[in-house]
Amino acid sequence: MKQTGKRFVSLALAVMMLVVTAGCSSGGTQDKGKEGAGGAEQESAKGRYVERILETPKDFKGKGSMGVLEDGSLIIVDSENGIVSKSKDEGQSWTADENMGKKLKEVVNRDQVELTSVAVAPDGGLFFSYILWEESNGQKKTYPEQYVYIDNKGKENEFELGLEKYKCSLRKAVFTKEKKLYVLTNSEHIYEIDCKKKTAKKVEEADRDLYGIFPYGNTFAVTGKDKVFIYDAKQGKMDSSDEALNQFIQGEKSEQVVLGGSQDDKILAAHSGGIYSHVKAGTVMEQLADGSMISLSNPSHNPVALFELGNGVLLLLYDSGELDSYTYDPEAKTVPDKQLSVYSLYENTTVRQSIHAFRKKHPDVYVKVINGLSGDDGVTESDAVKNLNTQLLAGEGPDVIMMDGMPLDSYVEKGMLLELNDIVAQLESGSGYYKNILEAYQSDGKLFTVPIRFALPVIAGESDRISGIKDLGTLADAVEAAASSSGVKETVFGTYDETELLQRLWVVCAGAWVKDGKTVDKQAVTEFLTQAKKIYKGEQKNLSSSAKQKHQEMVSMYKKNNMEFDPQNGDRQLSYMLMGSSKIVAGLFRSMSELRNLFSVVNKDQKVSWQHWQGQQSNTFVPTGLASISSNAADKELAAEFVKTLLGTEVQKNDLGDGFPVNKEAFATYSEDPDKGKHDSGISVSGGEGSGSYDLNLVWPTKEQLGQVEKVFENCQMPANTMRRIQEEVYRIAAGALSGEKEIEACAEEIYQKIQLLYEE
Repeated sequence: MKQTGKRFVSLALAVMMLVVTAGCSSGGTQDKGKEGAGGAEQESAKGRYVERILETPKDFKGKGSMGVLEDGSLIIVDSENGIVSKSKDEGQSWTADENMGKKLKEVVNRDQVELTSVAVAPDGGLFFSYILWEESNGQKKTYPEQYVYIDNKGKENEFELGLEKYKCSLRKAVFTKEKKLYVLTNSEHIYEIDCKKKTAKKVEEADRDLYGIFPYGNTFAVTGKDKVFIYDAKQGKMDSSDEALNQFIQGEKSEQVVLGGSQDDKILAAHSGGIYSHVKAGTVMEQLADGSMISLSNPSHNPVALFELGNGVLLLLYDSGELDSYTYDPEAKTVPDKQLSVYSLYENTTVRQSIHAFRKKHPDVYVKVINGLSGDDGVTESDAVKNLNTQLLAGEGPDVIMMDGMPLDSYVEKGMLLELNDIVAQLESGSGYYKNILEAYQSDGKLFTVPIRFALPVIAGESDRISGIKDLGTLADAVEAAASSSGVKETVFGTYDETELLQRLWVVCAGAWVKDGKTVDKQAVTEFLTQAKKIYKGEQKNLSSSAKQKHQEMVSMYKKNNMEFDPQNGDRQLSYMLMGSSKIVAGLFRSMSELRNLFSVVNKDQKVSWQHWQGQQSNTFVPTGLASISSNAADKELAAEFVKTLLGTEVQKNDLGDGFPVNKEAFATYSEDPDKGKHDSGISVSGGEGSGSYDLNLVWPTKEQLGQVEKVFENCQMPANTMRRIQEEVYRIAAGALSGEKEIEACAEEIYQKIQLLYEE
């Protein structure tokens, strides 16, 4: 861990990008009223947990901790503002405890301070830890972590332990019912800390992939990558033998699973799928509340704490600062009478976010999401599309259809979709939109689908190298020239084989191959293969077999850890360029954190610039969600309201990492610096053993830089081809042309036939 007055986190090149993979529901669960597809008997069933949003202390945004005291009072510690608040009426009102919060406020108001953990004891005591990054001990530049315990009488006790010789810091701390304090470090070790004796005892090792530590009665539980560990204090061991719990988190986003304890010693658990109850060592995870019907479906905030009060009320605190209570109502219908179905080939994060916003206005409507490709049933994309077509032609099927990867023109010709012009006109009469993107699919004055978010193709590198890149041909020239120059360690473009290169070029080229939604331009395909082969030769020119092997090992590591290696990811390519293994970044940027990284590089190196990436298509954007309404929709007005919600400011203003907002008004909030310029941070990028490193100060884009981005947004005209069904076939065929195994003309003809056949379906 390198320190230069600010906190730097050392990241390996292979994992610079945070890749989040969507999970699927695990087995071994018993659900109450899930999905709402059980016929009349289920529709008339009653009894479910009803959600209610509670008040939280003023200005609390989710940074901190929460505890339930022995007398039933609630404590929320706002670690951002240094305020400790108490509620004696289950979250109806809050009162700040000035005495308990005095030391905390003093600490958080200091310069370059990082609060590393906060925990509330059952008797009202408070523990927190912090690091002052401006202070260090000795020549080795260690930054001592301080521990503070304030008992329920207000008596302060501050001390320092130097765990692992100051080579780690706390990530999270919890108190058990017996008031014992346990902490999880960023070195993934667990310690029991005695605040009175000022000592620490390491608990038996659990796993090297630990995500969270949670109080569970008189002990605690820890979530790992694929296991749950429960501490047996008598044995002094971590027990991971509960197979039902282990299966529950496997396949899920384990880092987003929270645990808690019920009053009758059951284990409570929550993630995006819902709230569950489990008898320790039992075989069933009983679903208490369906995630799709409560705030857990909202991907813009994650649960961080789960409690059960003495009267059976459940409480969930989210990292957004929202606090919700759940009370069982025997008269509430298991599934509301009104239902709306939304179909998407793949999981769509913005759709999930929209359900939460939609429910606020339509609490009597159950929104059911249908993913055509779950990934665990062997169904191919082609099979999924055919199945949907069969339903739609029979006058059935979903109400709202996300058209990504779907044959849009075929659906329009067959009358399967409703015209959206009126909806778009209503939207544009209110909030401002990037009209060029919102109406990009307009044909003959009619709209049948609208983008809800989009990714931006960006090219970056030294200005004299990229300034002349205006299309695919000039890109090929630039790569060829760079490959023949000095200073190229591995690649120019950051690709290591034919498929990676083809995946990269697809986004700015494939959209130019099909005219009028049905006619394939074979000459455009031939030109693509010609220029792609030229780029491929440049990429392979300086690439050694050892570099290829090292890259393949990294890709394998991603797959082994169920992570997606995406060659189109511009942020990952940025790390390649920083380490010198490539010279040109050309990929997709989808979020503000990625733009922050890009502009941080531009700010550091005045030779580096960026521009909108032009290929065979000009001014391209990549839709990451295309919303349409089925002509078979049972309630067309309700479906229209859902599409409006997808494009509304409440949803669009959230940076979910899945694309930029089409709602121009929302971009102002979307692009706000979350730290308001108060905290600089940095990364030290390392290529691994034998490689160099690159320190980068991460600074939020300036107003001027954001203005440059918006100008590019406003110039976007052409949507990229999102027909994923044909991509694998194209990559397979085109790889032969790039390697020289087949003639370009023969490959172009084969690709032409494949695409033509698809568009004639």
